[in-house]
Amino acid sequence: VGAMFERIGDEFGRLDVLVNNAGIGVEGNPELTKKFNQRLARQAEEAMSGGPIETHLDLTVELSDEDWLRMLAVHLNGTFFCSREALKLMNAQNSGCIINLGSIMGTAGGAGLAHYCAAKGGILAFTRSLAREVVSRGIRVNALAPGFIETAMTSSLVEARPLIEGATPMGRLGEPDDIAWAAVYLASDEAKFVTGQTLSPNGGYHMSQ
Repeated sequence: VGAMFERIGDEFGRLDVLVNNAGIGVEGNPELTKKFNQRLARQAEEAMSGGPIETHLDLTVELSDEDWLRMLAVHLNGTFFCSREALKLMNAQNSGCIINLGSIMGTAGGAGLAHYCAAKGGILAFTRSLAREVVSRGIRVNALAPGFIETAMTSSLVEARPLIEGATPMGRLGEPDDIAWAAVYLASDEAKFVTGQTLSPNGGYHMSQ
């Protein structure tokens, strides 16, 4: 990461925008994904039938140390490492914009996704803290908390997809452009009075404030 930002400094002499967008989901563990899909669908069927809930997700108790640590490393550590190096360039110019990718799972939470929610929640808290720290240098820090978007990450949620669409007032998953244009707004001068905020394009899946 340090070498990457050093190269940016050498080639361009400045850095105006950083978007921390690297992330993984449960699809990195096929067995965990299979359990999540099957148990969630079965639990929903039991709930809709009016009977007692006999299927429990139990994914946190089955989560390995490796899966927990990798999730935090990619999302939270990655956001920190890239932001730290980017600020070495932005601080020198007293300007810049950092956009961190959180998730509605970091604001509303999600059953069976404790490691993902913890990582995304950490990113949102990091965003607010950093925004207060660097505002004196004219640097803005904001976050995006997308809902479920049509990407490779959500393609594995086969059984869960009807439940997700049913819980989304717009009745569908979002498109990558829905998030990209939100990032363009936060990076632009149109958002010059916006810092420490979380913008959440999610089709109404989670509503707050």
